[in-house]
Amino acid sequence: MSENELIKKIERLRRELNTLVLEMGTTAQAVLKKSMELDEVLNQYNRDSRKKESETKVSHVFYGIGASSGKAAGLIGALHTTVKAKYPLFEFQHFQ
Repeated sequence: MSENELIKKIERLRRELNTLVLEMGTTAQAVLKKSMELDEVLNQYNRDSRKKESETKVSHVFYGIGASSGKAAGLIGALHTTVKAKYPLFEFQHFQ
């Protein structure tokens, strides 16, 4: 689910939760269920945001590193292996 879709879903669930609270009070089973559903979506949004932020930070490490010497190429290879192990979906771009 895209970030925009998650945000729209969060907004919809918040409206629904507010309506249920006004109609049934805070202790109704339906309110608890809707609150848990909202929590799940908020947690997903937070996980996705942290993942995106982590990948963005890591990508800046590689920006501008050239492989003009054997030492630089070795460093890039070591960083590539380390980062790929931690962030398997990370895409590397090599700059010349």
